[in-house]
Amino acid sequence: MGAYADWKTVPSFVNTLLLKGLGDMFSNPQKGVFESFTEMRKSGSNLNNLTLAGGTQGMRRWRGSKVFNQIKAFSLNVETGNWESSLIIDKDTLQYDQTGEVARRVASFLANQIDFYDTAALAALVSVSGAGATCIDGTALFNASHPWATAAGGTQSNLGTTAYSMAQQDAICIIMGDYTHEDKRLNVNPDTIMCGRKILRKVLEANESPVRVIPLNASGVEAYSSAIMSSVIPNVYPGGKLTVVFNPRLTGTYDDYYYIYDSKFAGGKPIIGIEAEAPHLVALDKEDGYHRFMSNQYIWSVEANVDFFPYNPLCCYATVL
Repeated sequence: MGAYADWKTVPSFVNTLLLKGLGDMFSNPQKGVFESFTEMRKSGSNLNNLTLAGGTQGMRRWRGSKVFNQIKAFSLNVETGNWESSLIIDKDTLQYDQTGEVARRVASFLANQIDFYDTAALAALVSVSGAGATCIDGTALFNASHPWATAAGGTQSNLGTTAYSMAQQDAICIIMGDYTHEDKRLNVNPDTIMCGRKILRKVLEANESPVRVIPLNASGVEAYSSAIMSSVIPNVYPGGKLTVVFNPRLTGTYDDYYYIYDSKFAGGKPIIGIEAEAPHLVALDKEDGYHRFMSNQYIWSVEANVDFFPYNPLCCYATVL
């Protein structure tokens, strides 16, 4: 960006760049990996009460008087918070920039906003314990003792610590298919698995490869601890048993995490996002503005009132090593 004959027009030019860039990024709704496990809701308030209906009465043989059951529901109060990201540019930098520094700073600022929804949604998902982890049933989203099960007073786990394998995936899908609430099967049908780069190859081989490699022992029987050779057999689920979602943010501390869930579950997705005020631009770019007068600077800020919360444990299972 070279020097401008009328430097007073430069702040409005930067403002136009930011408005266009942010408009493209925060089009409603913003797109990203988070969509696969997050339900977004618009709200006119930063205070919201979330509910999740429990089991309802099914058909029964009519003998004697009718039996009425009230619908039970979980409830959770959540409060969204304010977010901001600001950019300050000196007036002299705007006026005398000959190297394109302003354009680079604007581009970098915009790039840093792109993953806002993805990052915030994932933070809610991986909060398996501690502050902010309580979901709709009063426990952590992934917990070994969720307060629902067939037996009265029983609990159900949706948290494991077993490394990924095809056999473990099958075991988890069976467990999820048996989820019940108030003595009624929830009809959970796992259809999606999300993982990071570390175990992506294993997950893809199990779900999208037409063949699989199995280890064999000396007798030619499938074995892992005493394998001396291997063989290739047809994958019984060619084309994919579960849809694989690669999340590049599941790395470092979270590179061994993997999540299996029912993306179409009627009760809602594992994470809920509340958008009270979508990300928008606030500009202090007037020549007669207080900050320009006092500090000789212009300020642009992206502001939002959006938050993500652990929500529905009835449709998901996490493994954390």
